[in-house]
Amino acid sequence: MGPRPDLSQLSDQEVVALALERQEGGWRELVDRHKERVRWIIGRHVGTQEHVEQLAQDTFFKAAMFLENYHPENSFVTWITTIAYRTAIDYARSRPPDSVSLPNRVSLDLVDIGVPHPFDWPTPDPGTPELRAAVDDALDQLRPNPRQCVKLHVLEQRSYDEIAQELHLPVGTVKSHVNRAFKKLRALLGHVLDSSDPEKTGLLEDDDTAGEPAP
Repeated sequence: MGPRPDLSQLSDQEVVALALERQEGGWRELVDRHKERVRWIIGRHVGTQEHVEQLAQDTFFKAAMFLENYHPENSFVTWITTIAYRTAIDYARSRPPDSVSLPNRVSLDLVDIGVPHPFDWPTPDPGTPELRAAVDDALDQLRPNPRQCVKLHVLEQRSYDEIAQELHLPVGTVKSHVNRAFKKLRALLGHVLDSSDPEKTGLLEDDDTAGEPAP
């Protein structure tokens, strides 16, 4: 297995293009660049670290499914931020009323990074338990090798080389499995995921006003 490619000098848009072409390191680079921002946004609305990590994984799973819909003229930061924010708010909405004071917690949190106010959204996402159940059901409908490949690539950010070595498959076969798995998952999960897609819902801001979150 060769060294991980250095993509640090590329723009987000260039890395997205690599990820869509199934080039080595593209998806992992996107996750590495934005995982702290995603966790920070979710952590503003969700109390426990365990839930933050699970919702961050949900966010990146959605992002992987939506990636071909992303328009490079828009800010990737705002795009991934919107998905993370909606995921957190939908989870908060699914909690008992006395466990989250939603209006107080969302009114000012992310105004400065250009994320739409949740009460302006036309249709809420399914709650996280529904999403996870739907994802598990969809994954179960994949053949074993595509299922393993997409889980290792998307959820564990494993490189194609690493997956190929673990599953004893050619790298080209791994990429084909991931492509086919994505296509089938989008077909199976479209009814669950479409309302989260910033490009489809028209909730994505066009400017690049997203600021850096506090550590």
